[in-house]
Parts: sequence; C-alpha cells; structure tokens
Amino acid sequence: MLLLLLLLLLLLLLLLLLLLLLLLLLLLILLLLLLLLLLLLLLLLLLLLLLLLLLLLLLLLLLLLLLLLLLLLLLLLLLLLLPLLLLLLLLLLLLLLLLLLLLLLLLLLLLLLLLLLLLLLLLLLLLLLLLLLLLLLLLLLLLLLLSCVALGHILGKISATSGSHYRVTGPIRALSVPSATLSPETTAPRRVLELGGYVAHRATLKSPIIG
Repeated sequence: MLLLLLLLLLLLLLLLLLLLLLLLLLLLILLLLLLLLLLLLLLLLLLLLLLLLLLLLLLLLLLLLLLLLLLLLLLLLLLLLLPLLLLLLLLLLLLLLLLLLLLLLLLLLLLLLLLLLLLLLLLLLLLLLLLLLLLLLLLLLLLLLLSCVALGHILGKISATSGSHYRVTGPIRALSVPSATLSPETTAPRRVLELGGYVAHRATLKSPIIG
C-alpha cells in the first residue's frame, strides 16, 4: 500500500511538472508569434522604404532628362555665346556627375535593403520551424500526460482491489486458530463435558416416564 501511495504521489508530481512545461511552451509560442508580428511589421516598413526609394529614383531620372534638355538648349546657345556657355556646361557636367553618384548610392541602398529582406525571410522560416518543433513537443507532452493518467487509473484500480481483499480476508485469518494452540489442558475439560452430556442423554432415553 505504501508503494502504491508513493507511485501515485510520483504520478501527481509528474503531472504537475508536465503541466508547467506545457505552460512554458505556450508562453514561448506566444513570444514567437509576437516576434513574427514584429518581423512582419519590419518587412512592411522596408517595403515602404523601397517604394519611396523607387519614387526618388524616378524623380532623379526626370531630373536627368530635364538636365539633358537643358544641355541641348545650352548647346544651341553655345553657338551664340561660347565663352559663358562653356562655364555653364562645366557646371552642368559637374551636376550630372553628382547626380550619377547619388543614383549609384541609391542603388547600393536598394541592394542592401533587398539583402535585409532576404535575411528577414530566412529568419521567418527559422521561426516557423521552431514553432513546428514546439508543436511536436506539445503533442509528445500531451501523450505523456495521457499515459500518466492511464497509469494512475490502473494503479488506483489495483489499490482498490487489494484493499477490498485485505478487508475480506483479514478477519477470517484473525478468527482462525491454529491447531498448535490447542493444548491438553484445554482439550481435557471439553472431553469431560462431552462424556457427561452423553450419559445424561442415555439416562433420559431409559427413564420410564419417557419410555
């Protein structure tokens, strides 16, 4: 009985530990979901930044076209005013070079943002894999809980049946007296009483009143 009680206590402790582990896993899953939401928000922000950069590139291209038109106009004016226009052309060329450098920088930024997006997608995939692993662990823990509950039920039935057997057979064993305890001192008076009863019975059978 003590062993059964100890086993039941151990099963209860195991169930409590498994419940604590389940709570911890649920908290981890919630944290991972929050991280996924944050990463999705970051992805949206990066996409917005990419759109803004594309708009800036379009604006820069328009500016370049305008500058080319201005250059054409200046070339036309060169025919009229050569000395001053040369200086203006130089300035315009410098501006064009600066714009080209800005475009290159923007392209580099776009490439970096694309790399960041790829890294974030990889992180999302890793987090999804972690979520799948945690779900598998939850399923395993649920199976362990069910097995522990089944074992506790079986042990409870065994303890109940063993207790009822003890209640039935205990008093019978207590009432049974072994033959070794019957000594001659206890059996001699019993024989005398039996002989006296037999003589009295025979006397009643031979009496004339009954006969």
